[in-house]
Amino acid sequence: MDAKTLYERMDDDDAKAPHVRCVTSLYAARLAAIAPKLSPAELEQMIELGVVVHRRSTVLVPVLSATNVEDWLKKSRGG
Repeated sequence: MDAKTLYERMDDDDAKAPHVRCVTSLYAARLAAIAPKLSPAELEQMIELGVVVHRRSTVLVPVLSATNVEDWLKKSRGG
């Protein structure tokens, strides 16, 4: 399967995907299952991809409650 076809499958809104709390844990588990079949260079490439996935999926997003939205808006506007 070529990269274009793979991307199209991953980009499909109807694609089957598990609901997970930690994407990197799922990735590590799936990679561990196929790691013995990969060459050392391929395994390194997949680990590098895992680092990218981890860094992109573990960004903390602030959560505001209804009681502190006004204060946050004032601070963000310099007030």
